[in-house]
Amino acid sequence: MISLNNKLPLVLYGAGENAADKFEDFISMNPVCFCDSDVKKHNTTYLGLPVMSLSHALEMYGDINVYITPLSAEIKNCIVVYLLENGITKEQIIVPDHWKHYKSLFSLINDNIEAHIYTLSYYRIEGWALCRHNFSEKVSVSLVDATGHSLIKINSNKFNSVLKGSKADNYNCHFFFYGCLGEVSKIVFSTFETECEINVHYAQPKNPTYSPIHPDDYLFKYYTHYISDFESAVNTYIKAGAQTAERYTNLSLEHFKEKLSSIDLLDFACGYGRVTRHFDKSIFNITASDIHADAIEFVEKQFNVNVLLSKTNPHDLIIPTKFDVILVISFFSHLPASTFGDWLTILYNALRENGILIFTVHGRISNKLHCKLNLEDGYGFRPFSEQADLVGLDYGTTVSEIPYVLKKMIYSTDTYPVFFSEGYEGHQDVYIIRKISVHSEDAI
Repeated sequence: MISLNNKLPLVLYGAGENAADKFEDFISMNPVCFCDSDVKKHNTTYLGLPVMSLSHALEMYGDINVYITPLSAEIKNCIVVYLLENGITKEQIIVPDHWKHYKSLFSLINDNIEAHIYTLSYYRIEGWALCRHNFSEKVSVSLVDATGHSLIKINSNKFNSVLKGSKADNYNCHFFFYGCLGEVSKIVFSTFETECEINVHYAQPKNPTYSPIHPDDYLFKYYTHYISDFESAVNTYIKAGAQTAERYTNLSLEHFKEKLSSIDLLDFACGYGRVTRHFDKSIFNITASDIHADAIEFVEKQFNVNVLLSKTNPHDLIIPTKFDVILVISFFSHLPASTFGDWLTILYNALRENGILIFTVHGRISNKLHCKLNLEDGYGFRPFSEQADLVGLDYGTTVSEIPYVLKKMIYSTDTYPVFFSEGYEGHQDVYIIRKISVHSEDAI
């Protein structure tokens, strides 16, 4: 039998079939009325009790205990939220069948609960937590980073807990999650009424297989959208980034007549570091730049590189140093004609003498396979991209064929490419220009 404060009147919430089926159980608790969300039932009677709104019950009886009668977990959840919003405390709310479970969870809030992580990789977290309840499917579990951002939230039917040890009220819960995309600071267990936080302690040095992937990484979202298996999506994301970094490292080194002891690299429009994470720091001194402040913060923290926040208007960007290599992947493939040449000028001017600017564009092959834009004088633009947070007129989808790019390049940088590959990696065209005279023997 549920133990209540007998001084408070008991209200049954939900004048429906389940209440009728269980009314013999309810009647022994001496309920005073039904409350229901259906206004058509107000001012009627059900099973001999008056039916009214919650506000009417509070006005008539003051403080009350509320017993929720519906069976549906979703409906229970909505009712609990509604009751809490109207000043009913969790101690006054009774959820049948799981009441003991909730009371047990409430007792965790002020207890010293710990979780230990012994495996942490880019997509899997595993460990154990000592707690006072063997959590059921009715509990949501969140992994939270140090800033309070929820990295992943799942129902605990995916939370594997097993009873171990001999203490009657303590559970040593083993758990693992797939899809963890950041460094976990807390584990949060929550029900309809409350939540408890468990601080995470690492049982071994934090050495994930790969650095975390930011949950807002739009390229990662692309992979998870088109690849149903999460682990495969992660592996594809990581592998593709590593291959891209290797190709452009080799391409960079081929265009230096004498290998420098340390090549200053600007990875421009780097996003959340899909490629940045793989560059060899014994070769490159890396600066990463992007328009998204949270991306720059993430890349700086996770990959220990220099960062530069970019601007929408190229003339607002101040690049305080010069670089040997500036790599610009999938940026000019999104620019309108109004800023295409200006960005070429700004980035070219950020090169040291003999430095190289590597950039990609959607060319003839990309347009045929993907973009499918109607072109005028070798150029086409659509004010829409996969990055919905950016203004389409500033960052859309661009196709620029060879004559258009060469015209812009000569006008903006007064030089010719020293390297060109159509459909490099089977998709975008790649151009390399070097900061030297247009009449150099290196130009093609």
